[in-house]
Amino acid sequence: MESNFKNRLAKLIEQRGLTLSEVAKGSDISKSQIHNYLTGCEPSMSKLSQLSAFFGVSIDYLVNGTKPSVDKEPVVEVIQAEIKSKGLYEIVIRKKLE
Repeated sequence: MESNFKNRLAKLIEQRGLTLSEVAKGSDISKSQIHNYLTGCEPSMSKLSQLSAFFGVSIDYLVNGTKPSVDKEPVVEVIQAEIKSKGLYEIVIRKKLE
């Protein structure tokens, strides 16, 4: 796996405006492991599958950088709602039902 995996992962996180905690919760991969991937560690196939499902991209895109499929929807939808009275954010993660 080429080192550009970490760049593609970082780009996906940034494009969606997510935090590492949100990615960790939605993909069921620990926050520290997500951080490790962003610093160059390589994920196992099962973790690639989880990230692929979470972001709605192919494993091939994550590994090789092939153009992401436009018709594949993420399995998980992340919704952020600001709680104005306290200035806090509530993160709601829902799995999409097929």
